[in-house]
Amino acid sequence: MQATVCPHDTAKGLTSWIEFFVVLGAVSKEEIGFLPAQDFPEFYRLWPQVDLVYASPLDALRLEEEHGFLPLAGNDRYDEVVLLVREGVPPRLESFGGARVGAVPDTFAALLGQELLRKSGVRPSELVPFGSWNEVLAALRKGQITHAFLYRDYYEELSPVSLEGTTPVLVSETRRFSHVFLLSPRQAGKKEALLSALLALPEHPMGRPVLEELGIGRFYPVDSTRMIRELVTSG
Repeated sequence: MQATVCPHDTAKGLTSWIEFFVVLGAVSKEEIGFLPAQDFPEFYRLWPQVDLVYASPLDALRLEEEHGFLPLAGNDRYDEVVLLVREGVPPRLESFGGARVGAVPDTFAALLGQELLRKSGVRPSELVPFGSWNEVLAALRKGQITHAFLYRDYYEELSPVSLEGTTPVLVSETRRFSHVFLLSPRQAGKKEALLSALLALPEHPMGRPVLEELGIGRFYPVDSTRMIRELVTSG
């Protein structure tokens, strides 16, 4: 069995993910190989080759609906968004009304940011697309945009120097969705064993320390990405 992980996660702890799959293999009694992806294009190219994928909420939706993958488990490291403004702009949600907001399109953070504004009755004029969260932050600091969404995991890794000239307006705590493990339909018969192993990892002597390195406390079962689809279609 081969596994791969969202490149954003491997960029922060490749060694920890290697250890994770060694432990998961030992607990599940499955031999699990790890194929890291250097970037998102490579991550997407790996999907037909792998049996187990750790994916963002929107990629999990694609894996289930377009490729027939079976959702297994999410975790308590929830995907969240940070709404920021350039220094000098009123740090209020209302300032996003009619603004051009920088974000990486087709990401859960951008989707969640738009939903939070919509629920507050605030509508930006447009979403300005960038290729990475680094580019979004750079554009905000240079004044190319005055408002932005950032993926919270990315934001929390930044130093105060990197954030100079910006002010956070809202750090979300929705605790609704996380990255999700999904299983290839080729391996459907192993679903229960793998789910049981994921749920047992926090209590396993080798599982607990590697989960701590990855910032994960526990896993919980996920049977469907329907709720993610509902969020996508709500706007």
